[in-house]
Amino acid sequence: MDTQTLTTAAGSESAPVLGAAVWHVDPARSRVHFHTRAMFGLFAVLGRFERFDGTLRLDEEGRASGSLRIHTASIRTGIGKRDRHLQSEDFFHAEEHPYATFELTELQPEADGYEVAGTLRIRETNVPVRTPVTVRPEGDELRVSARFTVDHDAAGLGWAKPGMVRKTVEADLELTLVREDGAA
Repeated sequence: MDTQTLTTAAGSESAPVLGAAVWHVDPARSRVHFHTRAMFGLFAVLGRFERFDGTLRLDEEGRASGSLRIHTASIRTGIGKRDRHLQSEDFFHAEEHPYATFELTELQPEADGYEVAGTLRIRETNVPVRTPVTVRPEGDELRVSARFTVDHDAAGLGWAKPGMVRKTVEADLELTLVREDGAA
């Protein structure tokens, strides 16, 4: 992969090349949300993680690496009892597994944006993720947007009474990354 050719996904216009840099997620201006359906698909379940951090590194040879670490105990759906259940052994087991982590292995330009590949680790399970993303450089910031589907069973979150919880969850990320001073 050659990040020297990475440009923004703003239509057909070329944007400045992303050079070597280190970027950090600004949690105050970012969000990690999810949504699914419950009770035989009748009710929408919307939620978010309140605590997360991450880094993106682009090196001189054009390689990308990085991670996003999500604090599993920070899950919020607006219903305390459900939040405690999601933090329990049935789902995230936040006490024993305080983080879900995405490790970036590839950032590839595409015709209308980018594609990222990596591994999402939840509990002891590694889930491969490959999804389109939008990356918009804005001065010393990057705006990164992505949406992908997580299968409960594949992620080791197999608890679900029939009809109670849908088998998949849609994850939505809107991240603002700030360039590290002196990084190059």
